[in-house]
Amino acid sequence: MPRFSGVFANLLTAHTPDARRFEPGAQRDYVDWVVTQGVHGVTASLSSGEFGYHNTDERAAIIDCVCRVVDGRVPVLAGISEPTLDGTCDLARRAQDAGASALMAMPRSYFVLTDPEVVNYFETLLRAVDVPIGIYNNPSATGIDIGAELYERIVRLDPGRIVVSKDGSGALFRTPDVLARCPDFSLLQGYAQLMLGAFMHGAPGTDFAMASVLPSPFLAIYRHAVVERDVGRAADTYRQLLPLFRLMERHNVTRLVRAIAPMVGLANLGPHRAPLLPMATEQLAEIRRVIDEIHDRAS
Repeated sequence: MPRFSGVFANLLTAHTPDARRFEPGAQRDYVDWVVTQGVHGVTASLSSGEFGYHNTDERAAIIDCVCRVVDGRVPVLAGISEPTLDGTCDLARRAQDAGASALMAMPRSYFVLTDPEVVNYFETLLRAVDVPIGIYNNPSATGIDIGAELYERIVRLDPGRIVVSKDGSGALFRTPDVLARCPDFSLLQGYAQLMLGAFMHGAPGTDFAMASVLPSPFLAIYRHAVVERDVGRAADTYRQLLPLFRLMERHNVTRLVRAIAPMVGLANLGPHRAPLLPMATEQLAEIRRVIDEIHDRAS
């Protein structure tokens, strides 16, 4: 059985009102709320956590905060990729000490890495820490799309420790291809729009930011599709989210999720950190109409 499965919520990071500092109090309340909604795991300091705008000490503090609040209730997958490999190993050790269940590594570099360099990246991480390591495939950020063959090469380095991924490639067929090459691997689909198709292809779970502000409908899709094996009911719930998925096709998801947060009662997470700006008033009005419609259907 895969070690990590179900709906993972990719967490936002709470900022002070001026966005200059991490706000641990608001983060604690938010993480506790997400966990009590019934998600199967959380991820911290990944793209929707805006890790690219946090320094290493802030990232370590965010991961430590999340691990303390979760307190073993669900797995915590911690993003640890820094601009340099040495920096990544340093943050990996700090996340391990904080109690992260697995470390999510995105082969991040100013220069786009070759396949041998990607493999070396994971070999180096395996020597640096003892906890499980995950593959964070985010080609829009790295310029590298980790295909099924490269997945297999990385997992073969240590199949007992490289056990999970968040795949943000958008390539749905990659799910059965990777799982055929890497048995019992936890490939988590990173696109909310693709979750139902991924489950039909055997994905054990998902990991995306929308589940951190609207967990209920995504948990329902997982329950219907995977637990109850009622594909028709899962598809009905999925179709109710089509207006949301249309918004996700038009807007950057990180911006969209932070805009949604106060609309669902998560008002203390603060704004984006510069250079990101809030969404325009007319965009917020459209988003609110969609969120209200989802809530009305659920009630």
